[in-house]
Amino acid sequence: MNLSHHEPVGGGSPARSRWRLRSADSQRVRSLSRAIGCHPITASVLVNRGMTTPEAAKAFLKPGFHQFPFASGLLDMEKAVERIHRAVHRQEHILVFGDYDADGVTATVVLTEFLRQAGARVSHYIPHRIQEGYGLKAFHIDAVIRPRQATLVVTVDCGSSSHEAVLEAKRHGIDVIVTDHHRITPPYPEAYAILNPDRESARNEFAHLAGVGVSFLLVLHLRKHFRDCGMWNRRPEPLLKPFCELVAIGTVADMVPLSSVNRVLVRTGLESIANGGNPGIRSLAGVCGIRMNGCLRTEDLAFRVSPRLNAAGRMNHADEAVQLLTCRDEAEARPIAEALSRLNGQRQDVEQAILSDIIGGIETGSRSLGPSSLVAWDCGWHPGVLGIVAAKLVQRFSKPSVLIHVADGMGKGSARSLPGVDLYAALCSCSDLLAGFGGHAMAAGLTVSEDNIEAFRNRFDAVVSEMAGEETETPGMDIEAEVPFDQIDERLLDELELLEPFGAGNPEPVFVARNVEIVNRRILGERHLGMTLRQKGGNNHRPFQGVAFYVSDASAIPEKLDHLVFRLRWNSWNGKKSPQLMVESFSLR
Repeated sequence: MNLSHHEPVGGGSPARSRWRLRSADSQRVRSLSRAIGCHPITASVLVNRGMTTPEAAKAFLKPGFHQFPFASGLLDMEKAVERIHRAVHRQEHILVFGDYDADGVTATVVLTEFLRQAGARVSHYIPHRIQEGYGLKAFHIDAVIRPRQATLVVTVDCGSSSHEAVLEAKRHGIDVIVTDHHRITPPYPEAYAILNPDRESARNEFAHLAGVGVSFLLVLHLRKHFRDCGMWNRRPEPLLKPFCELVAIGTVADMVPLSSVNRVLVRTGLESIANGGNPGIRSLAGVCGIRMNGCLRTEDLAFRVSPRLNAAGRMNHADEAVQLLTCRDEAEARPIAEALSRLNGQRQDVEQAILSDIIGGIETGSRSLGPSSLVAWDCGWHPGVLGIVAAKLVQRFSKPSVLIHVADGMGKGSARSLPGVDLYAALCSCSDLLAGFGGHAMAAGLTVSEDNIEAFRNRFDAVVSEMAGEETETPGMDIEAEVPFDQIDERLLDELELLEPFGAGNPEPVFVARNVEIVNRRILGERHLGMTLRQKGGNNHRPFQGVAFYVSDASAIPEKLDHLVFRLRWNSWNGKKSPQLMVESFSLR
């Protein structure tokens, strides 16, 4: 949980989480600390996350491209590579059909740019979020693909449920290769090839790839195949790192687990972006106020870069984001980055209005909160931001949330969940009430007749209740270890940075200290609290600087604290760096 972007410290969220102190096996911690020469606190975090051997810990702390399973692939990979190679060789028109979110946009750019560098006749198409909706549809064959005389369509981040569209394309002699990561169940679309980790064992090494990750995996195999065929003797072989920048953004934005291959891809991408990188990404970082200085965090992508890329598809058209990411210099990119930032500001205003409407309705009784879920609908909401609002409602009420925009008798909705409730499985149990749905465990979209919404709400709540039990109501937040202030040193902070990238599946470590006093405090901005902190007792009375974001009532925070919950970071300023405690909570309640 990152309080700089989420709940107020000590604030009044109705579903405030309990803190839960994890207990790493002390013998394993000591053994690992000695074996790899790391700080005991770092060893505790590693053991908590399953890295109990020196080999596993070293690989985790220093992920690199050498760890990527280049030789592995997915089902149908050889078929897909062979068909694309044939299209490039014959100069067939290849159309890359993408999605309008950050994952889909980056996946579109990765594959389109690679094919362009390989000399292919290639173009892309991303549907309008509101006017066309998600995914390849049957009408796209006559409206988009045939007019371009494309004979091969490659979907990215979509296509797993495009049965009718694939059949329509086949009827016109157009091959479709589906690349996607969303849930897929038999019968599969009758595509030429389907690349989707969800078709395979849940334990396969690519199980958690985002859509852009699947697109990148296809690029890796195409690159090797083209090398074997001598294609790179005639033109420069594309470099991989520029593509990793896009993979990092799409992967972080889609909130897939940052473990295994995703950890390698995101770390590589972050390093590349921080050291120059894509002109469009550089321009967007500048507009966001990100000072990289050779270092970039996943939260910069998650909370600054990705929302602006997503704003294009939510408020206007995703092609603006594609245009930004394919700019050749910053002079071209800067105006587009500024336009996306303005769109993001509009998105925030619209989102806040919907959020206030829903929460206000619940508080006054005009909208009802189900026992296990929240399902709400309205004809006046902007459909482009419902997923974000649903995520905030999940955070506030600790219940899966579904928001539906109704127009002309049909509702289109976005759903978000929390650990313990598989959204896709829940929607499968309601499929007879829905016109369509798709997604995965934590996020999904659906279409439902207005006449069925009430019945869907009741069924969905009952299904969620069975899935979740009582634990989902107040989920605990993990504390990795108790950290006395006298154990905080440069070595620990440097090692904690090696645990990056943080995100789903690898959250930033949270620690607790006892008997802390606030020596002095100061208000930063309107709602942030800066503090000098010192721990009573112990061998070291060194004070540390701390900051708490979005403090709801600073005067209510006592001077002496039984417990302080925090994250540890370097604070860099004017070329100097010092330890800083990012306060999560002033108590364990």
